[in-house]
Amino acid sequence: AASMRDPDHVAANVAATAVIRDRFIASMNALGLTTAPSHTNFALLQFTSVSERESADAALRARGVIMRPMGGYGLPHTLRATIAADEVMDMVVNILTEWRATYR
Repeated sequence: AASMRDPDHVAANVAATAVIRDRFIASMNALGLTTAPSHTNFALLQFTSVSERESADAALRARGVIMRPMGGYGLPHTLRATIAADEVMDMVVNILTEWRATYR
């Protein structure tokens, strides 16, 4: 209800989330992960195989980060990353950068 009464605050949050999302997607693309175009508060990280996705998911979970595997939606090689605060997204980028260096 409070959000409905403060559209300027909502607009500012939407804009801030978009900036974080776009920076995160660019970081994922720089790591060689494909991402679907997004206009939402999440990004779909596409891996080359289910086993690659499972490996990345295990690395994230080992550090306390849980993403949603999208197999139930017909996308078994993807993870759904909800966009969070800059610090959280930077942590995810760092974890996946470390993972990528050891996975290949």
